[in-house]
Amino acid sequence: MNIVQDSIQDYLFDLDRIGDFEDPVLRNMEELGDRLGFPIIGPLVGGLIYQIAKLAGAESVFELGSGFGYSTYWFAKALPDNGVVHHTDMSKENIEQAKKFLSLGKLAQKVRFHQGDALASLDKTGGLYDIIFCDIDKDQYPEIYPRVKKHLKKEGVLIVDNMLWSGRVVQGDPSAETKGIKQLTELLYADKDFFTTLIPLRDGVAISYRMR
Repeated sequence: MNIVQDSIQDYLFDLDRIGDFEDPVLRNMEELGDRLGFPIIGPLVGGLIYQIAKLAGAESVFELGSGFGYSTYWFAKALPDNGVVHHTDMSKENIEQAKKFLSLGKLAQKVRFHQGDALASLDKTGGLYDIIFCDIDKDQYPEIYPRVKKHLKKEGVLIVDNMLWSGRVVQGDPSAETKGIKQLTELLYADKDFFTTLIPLRDGVAISYRMR
């Protein structure tokens, strides 16, 4: 199921190109994602997380799942010179690729890399963050909830990708991945400490603002 009509998505992409950063590193990362069939968030969601980081005045971001660093790059671009983004991935190859791209963009100094399970990396690193970004295995989504309660600052923002899961959340899909996404969605909407909006952009992006 297409979350956004193809004609609307094409229109959004055209608008994105008008306001493009003209960053060749981002374009190279997008081309790599297409070539490998690697699921990156893409320029529309990339622009969204950049804008959120700017609006929040964020100085610290912890990413749960970073791949070869596409979302990391957008966050690092948005953060001030003293900002820090924590990049997590199981794959050493992905981390090395991310380091190359971030170095090309002169952003590597803002990034800390963690190889291994994303949730374990957050548990080990600890701390409080202005933004937590989640794009791990979907069956693990409910496991981020207690960690977000512990590690997201008041007035911080949780951003979760793939929250509409190609429409499977409304199609009665019995998979563990879909169940995990729906469980986290319900936890966030039910929690009065958060104000959550699910944006039907790309594959669905949940934005949860921590009010207390």
